[in-house]
Amino acid sequence: MNKQFHTKLKEDTKPFHDLLESQTLPKKLYTLSITKEEYIKYLEIFLMIHICIEDEIVKFPQWESFGIDARRYLRKELLKQDLSLLGVNDVSSHTQQLKIDDFETALGYLYVLTGSTMGGMVLSKKVSEVFANTPYENANLYFNAFGVDTQKMFMEFMRTLEMYASSLSEDKKNNIIKGAKECYIFVKEGLENG
Repeated sequence: MNKQFHTKLKEDTKPFHDLLESQTLPKKLYTLSITKEEYIKYLEIFLMIHICIEDEIVKFPQWESFGIDARRYLRKELLKQDLSLLGVNDVSSHTQQLKIDDFETALGYLYVLTGSTMGGMVLSKKVSEVFANTPYENANLYFNAFGVDTQKMFMEFMRTLEMYASSLSEDKKNNIIKGAKECYIFVKEGLENG
């Protein structure tokens, strides 16, 4: 019996996911030891990452036939709102360079971004704890992106991805996995170089 595609995708990208969680800023947030300045830096890095990725993802016309509105899953505007709540309104426009060549690779990138909303539910609580009773306690719109609908939206994306992948050649499935791995690496490099 063939393994479901999303299971293979998760297994093949797990080492890349684990590398991200070992980065300094995510660990500081998990352990509640992050400062306001570090949190601002973390959000600024993620804003630059999201700008690059989201601008590339939305350029593909295949989203409509895929069956979801990719724009619903994008979060750069939430990052801008969080930074504004933290008193940062002038965000650097410097971004890394990124080019996504095909729709399946873009799906891999969106898989990572969408999956991060599940971890974001945990991080949202951490942000609330770190900044409790301060003017910054609500600066977690990015991590709490879809609120009570987070799991539902993630599952909707995964079901649609699974159905789409069932009609693809192995090469195109591998492009989705390649895109997810590239996305993890892109985020890791952003965190290291930000």
